[in-house]
Amino acid sequence: MRRLLTRLQRWLGGGPFEVAQSEAVAKRIAAAVYEQTSDGVALESLFDACGLNETERSVVTQFALARARTPLLRIAHSIGRQLITVVAALRSAANKLDGNEARHHLKQKYFAMKDADLMAAIHTNGAPTRQLLHRSNPPLAGVANARGVLDHVFPPPAPKDLVLLRHAVRGLLSRRSLAELCDPLSAVECGVITQRVLRDRPEGLEYFRRGYGVRNVGELQSVERRLVAKLTQRQYKGRVLDSIRRIVETLGEDGLTAALPMLNAHERDVVVERARNPSPVTLATLASRWTLSRERARQIEERLLLKLIELARTYATGGAEAIRAQLSDSTVGHARVLRKIRTIVAGLPAPQLVTFMQTLSPVERNVFERRAAADDPVTMTEVAATSRRSFTRLMQTEKRLLDRLQTFGSRADEPSHGFMIGRVQNLGVLSEIRAQLNAFSPEQFAEFAATLPPVERVLLERRASVIAPARLDVLAAELARTLPGLTAAEKRLLTRVAAYVRGRITDARS
Repeated sequence: MRRLLTRLQRWLGGGPFEVAQSEAVAKRIAAAVYEQTSDGVALESLFDACGLNETERSVVTQFALARARTPLLRIAHSIGRQLITVVAALRSAANKLDGNEARHHLKQKYFAMKDADLMAAIHTNGAPTRQLLHRSNPPLAGVANARGVLDHVFPPPAPKDLVLLRHAVRGLLSRRSLAELCDPLSAVECGVITQRVLRDRPEGLEYFRRGYGVRNVGELQSVERRLVAKLTQRQYKGRVLDSIRRIVETLGEDGLTAALPMLNAHERDVVVERARNPSPVTLATLASRWTLSRERARQIEERLLLKLIELARTYATGGAEAIRAQLSDSTVGHARVLRKIRTIVAGLPAPQLVTFMQTLSPVERNVFERRAAADDPVTMTEVAATSRRSFTRLMQTEKRLLDRLQTFGSRADEPSHGFMIGRVQNLGVLSEIRAQLNAFSPEQFAEFAATLPPVERVLLERRASVIAPARLDVLAAELARTLPGLTAAEKRLLTRVAAYVRGRITDARS
């Protein structure tokens, strides 16, 4: 049965894929005929000029150019041919009409050439770049690119991996010989270094692949990427830590004691456990302790080096006292910000203060509660030590907190100011949700509510489906959620309502 089905499929044209592609081929034929007959050329003259046979003419006129297309199987029965022959005639006619037939024969001619003859043909063409060769002779450029000859005649710009390899290899060869560098590497990796990295005109990927028996170009590119990681790690391993150690030795005990408050908790861990420890812990150990990735721990170490360089410059100008003065100036200057914040907070009523706190992020709320709203505010250094944020970032957070408080305080007396309507009430989203819910029946409303998460169900029941909606800040206090979180949840609810309505419309149409 399976054999009979295979024979029937071959007789019908090689399967449904070939028949489905006939529509696209017919569009190609119609476009080519319209372009070539727009100057008044007769259709029969065009067919004679392109060399179409009787089968091709029949399938073009009855299928591709007909207003009501005749099925290909009926055309095959009318001219006494199989469907596979009719489909092949349709494609052959398309290639002849749009000029692909000549390009196909020319490409076959170039494929039969040897590499040296292809190079001679490229030089004879006279195109100075590969882009101009693609424009002037596409078959020659395509064959030369597939055979790897094009990279040999027109070397492409060095890819990123090759540039990184050249930089790493030059740095390593300044301290060791080429034999020592290639000793732990594989034969393919050594070939990459000698034939691609150290040459002014690197060997093409296709030539190199065939010479070393690599399966494909993608595998060779993977080898180069692994070699970049291996040599880069070997070149820079330990350099950052050595630089940190030298700066720590330059600062001394007094300078380091003055500089530690300028660092966050992660950076202090790197200084204590890696730079000053005779047997330093690994970055992987610190990363697991911080619950971060090893790459993130390496970035923290590099950022620490940049900070220590700036502190070393300050230490060189005035010693440890200059570092303390820099920290003192930052703290004294920032004390004015704290005084302004506490003044605004003292003038706000308790309900508005609760509303404002609902809009804060966790870090801003921590700074607000421990410094702005506390009777005995703690220092910014203590906040930095407990929140694992740097001193500089926390000062920026407090300045941002002052800006938001000033905006809120200037509009707190207005009955319908933008803060309360735009952020607390979120009335624009709520009105859109209500407009969508007007088309729901009670059964549809119950069905939709059953699919929602708990928070969005509360928003649906207490805001979207009642005449007097509850305030977002009140719901945030009851649900122990932040106001931005509830605002985002209401936007997600709008998206779910719109998707549900679209689904019901699609079901009704089907």
